[in-house]
Amino acid sequence: MQTFAATAAPPTPHSIEELIEAAVERAIRRSLGPYLHRLSSCEPAVYTLAQSAEVLQVSEDTIGRMVRKGVLPRVPHVGGKVLIPKRALHRLIEGSELAHTATVAEDATGGAEAGDPRSSRSIRSAAS
Repeated sequence: MQTFAATAAPPTPHSIEELIEAAVERAIRRSLGPYLHRLSSCEPAVYTLAQSAEVLQVSEDTIGRMVRKGVLPRVPHVGGKVLIPKRALHRLIEGSELAHTATVAEDATGGAEAGDPRSSRSIRSAAS
């Protein structure tokens, strides 16, 4: 005969309110259980090629070219896995917004001044 270790069961609810609360709690755990761990897990400091491509809405090949050309830095990693710092992606995105703002300003003023750092290349031109 096989015996099982006794586990502490939650107290049996007696009122209708306790029954409803227990049912709702079970339903929440059942439906949201797989996602609840994400709330307490830390946010990644680096992205893989696939994750980086998803963030920028480009292909993994484009991200690879950007890394090879030095547009995006690569975190040294054992095993050859390419990891992109999250901050680098966000700086690139913010930089492209600055470039877009500069382009709008250029159109209004008739062109950027020589050596203006805001006249940087776009993500698309950097990736090709």
